[in-house]
Amino acid sequence: MYRGLVETLVEKHRDIFQLKIYKVGKDMGYISKYGMIMKSTLVIDGKIKITNLSEKNIKEQLEKFIGEY
Repeated sequence: MYRGLVETLVEKHRDIFQLKIYKVGKDMGYISKYGMIMKSTLVIDGKIKITNLSEKNIKEQLEKFIGEY
């Protein structure tokens, strides 16, 4: 649902972000890193987990991360 938004925001900052999108039921690599995830989740820098996904929340969290970088 928000894949295009995330890809667009990350593309502008390729020097900061490395994007990996895991698909439930297809990719299992995320389980060892983040545990079982039962709903859509955005993980930034392996630490910040966002489960309340909305366009506004995603933009705010990514901009906050960019500002701290």
